[in-house]
Amino acid sequence: MTNKITRRAVLRRGIQISVGGVSLLALNACGGSKNGQFSCVDPDELSEGERSMRVSMVYTDVSPIATESCSGCAFFSSEESGCGDCELLGGQVSDKGRCDSWSATS
Repeated sequence: MTNKITRRAVLRRGIQISVGGVSLLALNACGGSKNGQFSCVDPDELSEGERSMRVSMVYTDVSPIATESCSGCAFFSSEESGCGDCELLGGQVSDKGRCDSWSATS
């Protein structure tokens, strides 16, 4: 019995690992409570399209870039609660969040 690793097996395993990684990023990007931090949207209440949009735009509730947060974005309309609506993501986002489509207000 020989234990050969085929190219097909390597590609299949690579795809499985990639899909798993993207799934973890999606869960992280969809909001949720992180160490007791406030989240504007329950990830379970998002539609598949809304979840997909947040993943594709790499949305996060806390911006990794201090000078670029949703509160300073042209697509954000604010509410008093620390949350607001994003025209691109189609729903509630944190005013401290950020996505790859961030654009400064003029």
